[in-house]
Amino acid sequence: HPSNHPPLIMYSNIFVVLVLLSFADQSSAIGTCRFNGVTGTCLTRAQCSGTLTSYGTPGVDAGCKPYAADIKCCTAAPAVGPSPTPPRSSGSIRCSVSGRAGVCTSTCSQSGYRHYAYGTAGVDAGCKNEPSHVRCCAPLPPSTTRRTTTRALTTSTRRTFAPATTTRANSIRCSVSGRAGLCTSTCTQSGYRHFAYGTAGVDAGCKNEPSHVRCCAPLPPSTRGTTTRRTTAATVPQDNNNQGACRSPFGAAGQCRPTSACPSSLQSFPTSQGASGCQHIRAADVQCCAARPPPDAINPAQPNGECELARPDSTCGAFTGRQMTINARFIDEVQRIHAHARAAGVSIYITDSFRVSTVSYGAGKSRHKVGMAIDMNASGCNSDCMCRLPTRISSVTTFLRRLIADRALHWGGDPSKPINWRVGSCSRDSVHIQSTTYLGNRDYYAEQRCLNARNSRGQFRRFSCSAGAALIDDVDVSNLDSIGDESALSSGAVAGIVVAALVCCVLMLVVVACCVLRASSSSSASASAAYGDTERGVTMNNAFYQVDAADSAYPGGYAASSGYGTQQQQQQQQVYTCNICQKSYAMAADLTHHVALRHP
Repeated sequence: HPSNHPPLIMYSNIFVVLVLLSFADQSSAIGTCRFNGVTGTCLTRAQCSGTLTSYGTPGVDAGCKPYAADIKCCTAAPAVGPSPTPPRSSGSIRCSVSGRAGVCTSTCSQSGYRHYAYGTAGVDAGCKNEPSHVRCCAPLPPSTTRRTTTRALTTSTRRTFAPATTTRANSIRCSVSGRAGLCTSTCTQSGYRHFAYGTAGVDAGCKNEPSHVRCCAPLPPSTRGTTTRRTTAATVPQDNNNQGACRSPFGAAGQCRPTSACPSSLQSFPTSQGASGCQHIRAADVQCCAARPPPDAINPAQPNGECELARPDSTCGAFTGRQMTINARFIDEVQRIHAHARAAGVSIYITDSFRVSTVSYGAGKSRHKVGMAIDMNASGCNSDCMCRLPTRISSVTTFLRRLIADRALHWGGDPSKPINWRVGSCSRDSVHIQSTTYLGNRDYYAEQRCLNARNSRGQFRRFSCSAGAALIDDVDVSNLDSIGDESALSSGAVAGIVVAALVCCVLMLVVVACCVLRASSSSSASASAAYGDTERGVTMNNAFYQVDAADSAYPGGYAASSGYGTQQQQQQQQVYTCNICQKSYAMAADLTHHVALRHP
């Protein structure tokens, strides 16, 4: 019985505790996630002591997507909203002039902006491969815009929102004590300075960036110089119409003013169209008065009719296979994919991209149906080949690891955050690549209807992949060999092996204990049989006393035998045995008494 064996109970208890500990470890932090650049953990409401955000919310990556609905992204500090972006056209290529962000357009007539040709001092290569009439439409420099009161409204207030450094759509955002900023290598504009990760109030947005890249954010109000305040006071009209700072849906800074007080050279944007900063004002006629966007700019908050499909041109030579059709807002990501393919020396065979809403395969709200994802094979490596890293093709392994390292992209086979969708024999969607950002505040079905209409009319724009190399200069490829390697045993596999070994040890101990108990029981039974009580009908055998066939029979049919052989060898010791029940007695009188009682 187990109660008679304390060591067995002790080992059983140890096994139970180890099993419980292994399950307890799995039930806490089951994955990591990011919300607006802040790293978090996938937890439930009861486990999260910070901000809990659901997958699908703008700014939340897909780190917690594979888990149950009650498990969401938990960040330690309040997440900062996305930084404002410059005006852009539907799918236009971005550019910058001396750090002032703009877009490549054929016209640039809005107030405070003008065209800059590629080759002019300070103009980057964003529009280099566009036709000659397409140039960079960017804001005028501050020294020019301060000449008039109207332009000063746009310029002076812009400095209070975001750094004027060159940024791309996928720049890493950060914050310092709630003041939104960007991770940059330079921070020279007035009212801003660099804050290093680890300084009080600085979030983890730039934690994984190189040491020279820090958070460029506004100075706190109490430390901003008097010069900045005097400039603002001199350039911004001081009247009762200014009711606070705001930002247009296109990213232009402005002021909350009554529509009647907004100059004709500017435009009033209501909160319902995506303007921010004036929502706390109850008066319906007070809206965000800011610079007009370029004529072909797209309002990211108003997708109705404002969408565009795009297809690659001849500069995208790494792409083969089916015709690629994507949402124009996915161009930056596709340019990145192309640049990674070129760097790794692989060719990308496109198997799927934009899908019309009538297709029957795929997920219900698939990103393919809004043109924000592609499916591919890499240099002949299909879903099964790409299911685990490293693959059998070294160049494909390099390409996939570069995708994992690029925080603007999400590869479906990423071991740290796989997309659980079976393709072939692979349980992960290893052929799928999508953006880490999604629709933002755009409506999925409105975007889908718009893109379906563009597709049915055959309206596609062409885009170049030549800008991709510049886009991926923010990707750290110094430790590619250690990214996503599944050939070595993971910590979970090691834990499983340890638990299995302990289980085997416990089972062996149980088997040994059972054998010992069985052996003990057998010995007890033999002893009872050999030396038991004669009253229970068991004969006491003794090697020294054996019945000899030569011995004479006792009168009445009861034989007497001697020890050590015969009576002649040992005259003094005799055994009297009943021939009916084989019981033996040392005395003849005992045998006679037995026969009289048992066998009358």
